[in-house]
Amino acid sequence: MASDKTLLYFGPSRTGPSPIVSRFAEESGLELVCVDEASELRALLNRTMPACVVMESDSDSADFVEVVRVLKGDSFTSIVPLVVVLGPGNPGVSDLLAVGADEVVLDSAPDREKRLRLDQVLKRADRDVSVHPTTRLPSTTQLARDMQARLSKRRGASVSATRTSITSRSSTTATGMRAETASYGCYRAF
Repeated sequence: MASDKTLLYFGPSRTGPSPIVSRFAEESGLELVCVDEASELRALLNRTMPACVVMESDSDSADFVEVVRVLKGDSFTSIVPLVVVLGPGNPGVSDLLAVGADEVVLDSAPDREKRLRLDQVLKRADRDVSVHPTTRLPSTTQLARDMQARLSKRRGASVSATRTSITSRSSTTATGMRAETASYGCYRAF
């Protein structure tokens, strides 16, 4: 299970995920992993960092309130986006939002709205971890994304390895401080 490419699905009162959840996982390139017990869900969340958790219920959502409270009350599992999909006539929307669900999607909503709500959960989570909230510097997540993008770009270009010699370059920064950069015999891609 590649954790950041995984959607954990918990739907104890259902036989499987609804078509909208299955389609969302497929179109988002996420591996759909179904769990049957709340304890199994917590155990997986303590070992991995999935893209999101989707909980789905056709009946009363009262059981989900406690599960959401526990997951969102833990500092490690609270950063994982959590979506609850509720069947028709389920009155638990405000209770689920109050305990920390990132999104509550009603099954009676149009398919386009459901899809947009699911997409927005992933986008918000991605945005929330891309910069440090006080310094606004890139987070480790953003740095990893940038490195991956650069590596992907290099893989597409023809690579010829040439050895560079040791060079040093000095410059003056905007604050008047001297900065030096050096290259120590590394291989560069062209």
